[in-house]
Amino acid sequence: MTQQGSGGRLVVTGVRKRFSQVVALDGVSLDFREGEFVTLLGPSGCGKTTLLRIVAGFDWPDHGTVVLDGQDITRLPPYHRPVNTVFQKPVLLPHLDVFENIAFGLRSRRMPEDSIRKTVTGMLEVVRLAGYERRRSDELSGGQAQRVNLARALVNQPRVLLLDEPLSALDLQVRMEMQAELKRIHRETGVTFLYVTHDQQEAMAMSDRIAVMNEGMIRQSGTPMDVYHAPNCYFVASFVGNANVLPVIVDSDHETGDCVRVADTDVKVRVEDIPEDVRNGWISMRPETLRLTPPDEAGIVGRVTDRSFLGAHVMWRVDVGPHEIRVQGEVGEDGVARSGDLVGIRPDPRWVRFLRD
Repeated sequence: MTQQGSGGRLVVTGVRKRFSQVVALDGVSLDFREGEFVTLLGPSGCGKTTLLRIVAGFDWPDHGTVVLDGQDITRLPPYHRPVNTVFQKPVLLPHLDVFENIAFGLRSRRMPEDSIRKTVTGMLEVVRLAGYERRRSDELSGGQAQRVNLARALVNQPRVLLLDEPLSALDLQVRMEMQAELKRIHRETGVTFLYVTHDQQEAMAMSDRIAVMNEGMIRQSGTPMDVYHAPNCYFVASFVGNANVLPVIVDSDHETGDCVRVADTDVKVRVEDIPEDVRNGWISMRPETLRLTPPDEAGIVGRVTDRSFLGAHVMWRVDVGPHEIRVQGEVGEDGVARSGDLVGIRPDPRWVRFLRD
């Protein structure tokens, strides 16, 4: 069974890949630490699966290198790489039971029978399927089948495990349970995980680090907290979470303070760390960092156009000039404002981010 600390260090440098006239990857570089859980997050077509396939060896880059534990594996075939892949849908051999599905790779390597039994039994414990050895694949739930798929990939002791949207075919409850299971399995095995998803909640819940991709490039890489609260560009701010991203002008207030003016309005917002060499850009404000107030108690004034009860919280939509600002509150605050009310919005300057592009 894979042991703690067995994850590999993966370094991707300057990887480019073109399919006909489409640039799938445009100079991607990432350094994955040993045993790290890294998620590639981005919209469909951004290049994340192409990067995964290049690491797996299913595709080769036009330029750039893939180095694992100091060895250049850029041109190695998949079966010569200490890397395994878990795909979106479990691919189990229907004529074999759970035990034999997991043991299949070990038998192909002619491992002794006693070692196979010990290794598979240990892996069944890791994925919490002890007692399911003789179940057929058609007797498993979707979550159970994906656990068997994980066990098949991990039993061969890969240095890096690639996961291509492995939970997207599962229903919500099972998906949330499997997120917790994947985190536990990652922690117990120590294998380096490279995970692909377009689901922001998945990325936030499981990752040590998130690399946000768009148009074949990595736009930002950092911890979930950094990516969420400190986006570095318009795309990351608008794609990750539910931020209010507004165009702003840095006017004369910049000389004496830290304010910007929201474009096409007279609204001014305090912002920390405005670059000195810019005169316009964007600000990002997360809905949960804003508070509704009476209109005479805040510099931002607008009219509520919608109030939605979303279970754990309430969301208001407020028109401020030509812009809409979303404000999130606690359930007990649902009576603070209703559609048609004139309200003030108070941002917390600590959570307002200025974006150049």
